[in-house]
Amino acid sequence: MKKYVMLALIAIFTISFNANAQNQPRPAGGQNERVQISPKERAERLAKQLELTETQKAEVIALYEKQEKERAKIREEIREKKIDAEKNREAMKAKFDERRAAENAELEKIIGKEKMEKLQKINEERRQKMQERRNKRN
Repeated sequence: MKKYVMLALIAIFTISFNANAQNQPRPAGGQNERVQISPKERAERLAKQLELTETQKAEVIALYEKQEKERAKIREEIREKKIDAEKNREAMKAKFDERRAAENAELEKIIGKEKMEKLQKINEERRQKMQERRNKRN
């Protein structure tokens, strides 16, 4: 009789433990989640990295806010035309590359050529570190 009681308790414990484990919330910032940084935070980070003046910082904030509005508009268009975006992936990539080049040109007008080169060097180092982490995982 004691064996049956122990087996029943173990079964109940196991079932309740599994049910409770499945109800746990996922931690924020998981692998597939992107953390959205505000334009002001992006500009603050850029100002620290490149030692921007207050006027440059204000212009960068305005630029980043304008870019954020444009990106939101494009994301909405893509959601509406999801099928087209999947079929024309290469065209979309080319369009985004053109936009990125235009955005970088506007940023260069604000911060200057030397600081833009420094920023590109920082970004390249960041890409290399990310690539190394990916290679280690695989």
